[in-house]
Amino acid sequence: MLKQNLKCIAFIAIIFSSIACTAQKHKLGIRAGLNMASSNAEIEMVKAKYRALACAGFTYEYHFNPHIYIGADLLFNQLGSKSEMVVPDFFVSAQGGYTARYIHTGKYAKSVGNSLVMPIKVGYQFGDKIFGFVAIGAMPSLTLFGKTVIPANTLGPEELVFRSSANKLSLGGLVEMGAGYQLNEQSEIFLSIGYQHFTGYVESETKPFLGSQVITPAYRYNNYAFMISAGVK
Repeated sequence: MLKQNLKCIAFIAIIFSSIACTAQKHKLGIRAGLNMASSNAEIEMVKAKYRALACAGFTYEYHFNPHIYIGADLLFNQLGSKSEMVVPDFFVSAQGGYTARYIHTGKYAKSVGNSLVMPIKVGYQFGDKIFGFVAIGAMPSLTLFGKTVIPANTLGPEELVFRSSANKLSLGGLVEMGAGYQLNEQSEIFLSIGYQHFTGYVESETKPFLGSQVITPAYRYNNYAFMISAGVK
């Protein structure tokens, strides 16, 4: 009887040891934070300014050893910018022809794109109870929907809202660094700062505008953001 109990205890100890070992290798958690986002494009415009947008979702890591790991996140990610509206003012020049000058309105158009992203990264961790880490990776993105708001008394007397709902795939890059604190053998908290960058292409299209049809030009754009987030694993 004693022998059987010892075997049972030993078996349970092995099971719990395996679970602990697995937990040390696999880390699943949640993270949330802010994107300080902006953008630029190959069209004539004032340089965009940063705006604070949201980023939140799930994070996973597999640790090969105490230092090297691979990870993947699934995040709801917002990128966008705000740009000062510059409107043309046409006047007759001394030579008799029409000349355009651009007037700075002091009002800003705000754009935001909402997407699902899945950063796939490889990282290096150092330290024990208090630890640091750095990581680099690729960032596939699926754009879900977006919105651009143009203030009143710029392109028209009223505020204009343009919405988009294109399910478009794109690929970006990510670098990340941060620090964390080991609460116990099973959980930890962390704070990270990262930089993400996407390059995309917008095709020319025709849109209704103030009772007429306007053809928007095709152009390339860059979306980028400094991401500040915290989480628990």
